[in-house]
Amino acid sequence: MDELVNVMEEIRDLLSEMNDKLDSISIELMSIKGTGVYDSLSDICDKLDTITGTGLYNSLSDACDKLDNVETAIDLK
Repeated sequence: MDELVNVMEEIRDLLSEMNDKLDSISIELMSIKGTGVYDSLSDICDKLDTITGTGLYNSLSDACDKLDNVETAIDLK
């Protein structure tokens, strides 16, 4: 009977350790997923949206527009 109790206690300890590790993983995943305080995946998505944006002088589309304007100005000369 004592041996069974010992085995059950070992199982309990292992399950508790696994649960702690899963909690730690969950916290890390939430940090990666994030809600946007400069250290999360959502921040990266926001930055990518800015780069590929729709204008307002800070996006890739603005750079393309400026290059098109330069090309047009050169062609007119």
